[in-house]
Amino acid sequence: AILSGVINGLKAEMREIIRMYRNKFPHLQLVICGGDAEYFHNHLSKEVILSPDLVLKGLKTVLEHNV
Repeated sequence: AILSGVINGLKAEMREIIRMYRNKFPHLQLVICGGDAEYFHNHLSKEVILSPDLVLKGLKTVLEHNV
């Protein structure tokens, strides 16, 4: 029950934060990343971009730039 409450609370909080930012910045593009990104992406607006490996891609780009 506690885990369910935490997960549902996070989903509600994410939706509200996205709504607030979209009201303030209508053309905002949102990217969700990280280990649980795919799970939460399925519960958010489809306009949110899923990139679970964003940090690794960025590190690879930095490495390639500096070689």
